[in-house]
Formats: sequence, C-alpha cells, structure tokens
Amino acid sequence: MSTEQFRWIDGNFDKDDRRGFTVTLVEDCVDLAFSNSAVIGVVVDSIDPLNDPAWATIQLSGRAFVYKSAHVDPRWVLLRSNCIDGPHGPMDEYLVR
Repeated sequence: MSTEQFRWIDGNFDKDDRRGFTVTLVEDCVDLAFSNSAVIGVVVDSIDPLNDPAWATIQLSGRAFVYKSAHVDPRWVLLRSNCIDGPHGPMDEYLVR
C-alpha cells in the first residue's frame, strides 16, 4: 500500500468525511474526482497525527474501499462489489494501481 498526503483544493473547511471517494490532482492539491477526471487515488484514514482536515491521505496503490458512486480509474481491479456500507452508501473493494 502506498499513501501520500495532499492538501484539499477547497481546504475542507466543513471537515467533510471524504474517505472512500476518489480524487484528482489540481496543481499541487487534490479535489473530488468526477467522470471526466484523471483519478490518482482514493481518500483513506488519515496518517496525520494532528488530523488536519485541510490535508487528505490518498492511497495510490493497494486494496481500498471505494464508494460505488465514485469515479474509478479503469486500470483498477474490482475485487468485491457491495462488500460494505459506508455513511454515503455501498462500497466496493478495489485493487488500486
């Protein structure tokens, strides 16, 4: 599993829980990915000891749970469908690469 810290483009001032959503790179920040986005990874639990909501921990490779509504990279491998329910709906497990 490979993770990196990125700053949210909007600063995530509302402290939204964005775990399980996919992201795209915008300059040196990340934003939620949509159908026309180049997905770089998925938001996972923070590795920041201060848990600063302006920063996101992005999983770039390995197994990850992703919301069914999220746009995924076509190179990712679907391992299990509808395997857990998150606060924003059902999630699939992917091999992110």
